[in-house]
Parts: sequence; C-alpha cells; structure tokens
Amino acid sequence: MGQPQSVPSGKAIPPVSNSIPGKVRQAASPSGGSPLHLPPMAASSSRKSPFVSSNSTDHKVESSQLTNKAAELARHDVESTRATNLSPADGRAEGSRRVSLTTSADDASPGGGRRASKFGPLLERETVDIEKLRDVAWSGVPTESRALVWKLLLGCSAVQQTRRDAVVQRLRREYQDCVPRVLEADRGEYEEGQHRQISVDMPRTNPNVQLFQDERVQQCLLRLLFVWAMRHPGTGYVQGMNDLATPFFCVLLCDAVGCTDIPETSEGISDEILNHVEADTYHCLSRLLDAVQDHYTFAQKGIQKKVFELRRLTRRVDSALVEHLEEIGIDFLQFSFRWMNCLLMRELNMPCVLRLWDTYISE
Repeated sequence: MGQPQSVPSGKAIPPVSNSIPGKVRQAASPSGGSPLHLPPMAASSSRKSPFVSSNSTDHKVESSQLTNKAAELARHDVESTRATNLSPADGRAEGSRRVSLTTSADDASPGGGRRASKFGPLLERETVDIEKLRDVAWSGVPTESRALVWKLLLGCSAVQQTRRDAVVQRLRREYQDCVPRVLEADRGEYEEGQHRQISVDMPRTNPNVQLFQDERVQQCLLRLLFVWAMRHPGTGYVQGMNDLATPFFCVLLCDAVGCTDIPETSEGISDEILNHVEADTYHCLSRLLDAVQDHYTFAQKGIQKKVFELRRLTRRVDSALVEHLEEIGIDFLQFSFRWMNCLLMRELNMPCVLRLWDTYISE
C-alpha cells in the first residue's frame, strides 16, 4: 500500500474537545523505533464512580511535589515495562499463550450461572432498562453478553432494539469517514510526534496477549489512537492509553468472530470485521477516556487525587501499614501511580481485567 496522499494546505480535522488546558505534547521515546505505516481503511461491506474525582477539601495536596514525582514515575514506568515484559530479541512477550476471556472460577461458579440468567431477560426487552443493567453488570457480565452490555452502558449502542443496528452502523461510518481525513491532513511537529510515539508504543502494547503482536491488529490500534489524539488536542495521546484500548478490542473481536479464546493472530479474519472492531473500539475507548481526561492533562491531577484517596482509605482501614510505609520512606505515588494510570491493566491478567472493567463501565 502506498503512503496517504497529501491534501491542500489548511485541511484540518475538527477537534472533539479543546476545553482541556495544557496540551500534552508527548515526545518520541528515547529508544527510537520507526513508525508503523498507516494504510487506508479497507472498504467495508447508587455507587460512587471510581472514575470521578471527589471535590472534598481532603484533596488539597502538595501539587508541585507530587507533580515532579508523577513525571519521574511516568518515565520510570515506561522503561521498567519495556524491560520486564518484552523479549530483547523481537519485543514479543516471553511465554505468551492463548488467553481466554473467562476465568476457571467463572465457569465453575454457581453464581456465574445465576448472573447469566439475569441478563437474557434484560437484553431481550424492546427497550433495555439501562439503570437495571448497570446494577446487574456491577457484579460481573457473562462473556457472551459482555460486548453488547459494554456498548449499551457506554452509549455506543441504542437501548431500543429496533434502533440498535442503525446506531452502531452510524458510529462506524462516522469513524471510517474521519480516518482518511486525519491520515491525509497536513502534519506539523506535534502531529508527527504523536504519531511517532504511538508507533513506538505498539510493540509493547499488552505484550502478554499474542494478538497484539500481530501487524494488522497493531495498525488498527495505531490508527484509532492517532485519530483520537488528533480529535482531542487538549490531552493528545499519552503513554498508557494504548493498553486501555486492548480490553475493548479483545471483547469486541471475540464477539465478532464468535469465540471465547482471544485469537493469537488476525489470520483468517476479514478486513471488514477488523474495520468494524476498530471503529467500535474507538468509540468505546473515547467514552472511557472522557471520564478520566484529568488523568492525562498536564501534571496528571486526576491520578494524583486518586493516589491521595488511596492513601486516605488505607489509613482508615490499616493505619499501621501507612505509618510503616512512611517510616521507611515509601510514598504511595511510587507504587500506585501505574495502577491509576493504566487502571490495573499491567497488574492483572486479561480475564481479571475484563471482570474488573465490568464494574468500571457499570459506573
């Protein structure tokens, strides 16, 4: 495939939001790496949210000190992830294997069967009761229903059955129409830097799942992350967002091809299916990131507040532990920054992540 054709100067993509101050201009990784080629899209036939930060006065943190620590930890996190998760030879995960969307506990648990029986009647209604669905999904979503439930809860599908297909198709067309405009638009230093950083991050995206070492899948992720970055210049792409796209991609791809084990490659999967999964992933990821944008703006204030909340909660339930950590000079930011930045994506295996995200999304 050839390179995208240039267009007359001045052609630009209208941003989704410019309201976030402090544009994050992510520099290229010092490790270098050549950007992936972006081919044109193939032709297609009562609970408190864990995302929303509290406005409590308890959150008056020492911002300058935390900001410096956050920046240092972000740089360290990238290097440590590269060193521990990737093989020096080719960047592939060591010991990677086929990954299931479900855990053995899900299959064996009587409660799992009871939960599954609650979703059928809800999803079969002419109009889904979205609040009831949120309440039920908070305790876990059956594998066979997860793709639809996530899209409904995120607003990426219609609650009325008669409108569901039309809404999904409209969102897919919206994304597919946007892609060529983004790829063909003139790029300045900022745009090239964003593209380069996403390209460099692709080989280390969720390296324990072999699917994300597949070139076609990496191109899908690169494309949707770049489109998102160009449409959200207030934040732009920040390292860690690539991992946040992977649960959506896994769930939506398995639903599209009808399997419960995550494929190891894209071999045998049509361009049409991949294009649909890419578009659906883009919209689901966009809705998720809309809720946590302050995690990725200048100084990452959202993450700092979450770390402060974790420290405050831990002090309430185990003050001796907090005092011990303080005595030996360990700050919560040192070990929990990555937890908040990647929503525990790098601490848990994929089946556990999906179960945790059922609760995230239900909020």
